[in-house]
Amino acid sequence: SDLKILTGLVEPHFMAGYSGGRKSICPGIAGRRTIQLLHSPFLLESPRADSCILEGNPVHEEATKIARTVRADFIVNVAIDGKKRISNIVAGDLEAAWSACVAHVSRYAEVEIETEADIVITTNGGYPQDRNYYQCGKGLVAASRIVKEGGVIILVAECRDGLGSRSFRDNLVRMGRMKELAAYLDYISIESHFTLDQWGVEKLIQVLHRTSHLFVYSEGLKKEDAVHTFAEQISSVEEGIDRALSLLGDDAKILVM
Repeated sequence: SDLKILTGLVEPHFMAGYSGGRKSICPGIAGRRTIQLLHSPFLLESPRADSCILEGNPVHEEATKIARTVRADFIVNVAIDGKKRISNIVAGDLEAAWSACVAHVSRYAEVEIETEADIVITTNGGYPQDRNYYQCGKGLVAASRIVKEGGVIILVAECRDGLGSRSFRDNLVRMGRMKELAAYLDYISIESHFTLDQWGVEKLIQVLHRTSHLFVYSEGLKKEDAVHTFAEQISSVEEGIDRALSLLGDDAKILVM
């Protein structure tokens, strides 16, 4: 094409720091092997491959390096508020315009906390972001960054579409058959074993390493799917709080995201 214009949405991303910008190219229109590298343990096991982190984030750096080779002429990126309304529009250079939008979003998306919490109640932002369990991994990862080690995470999500893709479900089942979580990471580290959405399970492992109990309140998950979530199902948020307090004590600190 003689003229290359990219569009995108800028928001926190649980692997690349922030979405938008270079992600329209990589992974947006990248080939399978490039996508495979970008979503491999080689990059994702870095503690810098996380929400709102750009400096030293290997996923962000790799995507940016690849996007530069395309030499996009112009981008239009937007940010939205909690009611899905456009709150910011940027246009121009691939990196400069995107960075300006990131600066805008970061003022609202990044919140300082004084201490980690014993119990964190999280969502994935409501409909449509919580249509399935795969997408809810983003809310779980965010919660795992502010819960004390050995604390409790309570996820509230509809999951009207169940677990997500067939590939994601197969990967959850595969991990469940393995005796240790580390065995799954070893398995997907072999290039020939790569499957779509394995990165969602890899990120879930990071959550499970942090928390002692993961509770999920969902009206959409069926029993045959819920057994593969690596979480304990609860009938209400109140039940989750009561069970968490019984584990950690009545003086446990609760944080709601």
